[in-house]
Amino acid sequence: MDATRAPAAFSSMSAKVGDGIEINTALPVAAVDDGLVVESSDHGVRLTAAEPGTYQVQLGEGVERSHTEVLFHKSLRETIADRVRWILDHQVASKRVGALSGSILSADIRTGFRVFDASWNDWSDGSERIGMAVLLQRAVNMGVLPFVRKLQQMIGVTLPKHI
Repeated sequence: MDATRAPAAFSSMSAKVGDGIEINTALPVAAVDDGLVVESSDHGVRLTAAEPGTYQVQLGEGVERSHTEVLFHKSLRETIADRVRWILDHQVASKRVGALSGSILSADIRTGFRVFDASWNDWSDGSERIGMAVLLQRAVNMGVLPFVRKLQQMIGVTLPKHI
């Protein structure tokens, strides 16, 4: 049975920045990527990172070593705020006039160009364009205030002060 026993047990493969991931193992553990901190714990090691991202971890040494990745991510609120900021900065047609003013457009993140043509294939059947509006509404509901005020200015709508 020992031949099939896992040499390490991870508490999780992802954690919020500031939290840790415990690895229960007797093997040596090393961070392959800069930014990942490996500290001894009661049953093995604890991984932490100060910045969001994926980080490679090495378990064992020599020919017996293996690698895996762990993810450290921002909180949901921070992630929503970042995405809302990007949408408002890059995807709102603020220079259009009339009924098209304030429309949300797809944008190519590689070039930064907004796509005004509905025939552009974003491989989502419009779900991105619908999803952006839903995310903005959710941000309003969550009170992501700096971005809500910017949205108000862009589309010329005044929201209640408690939002």
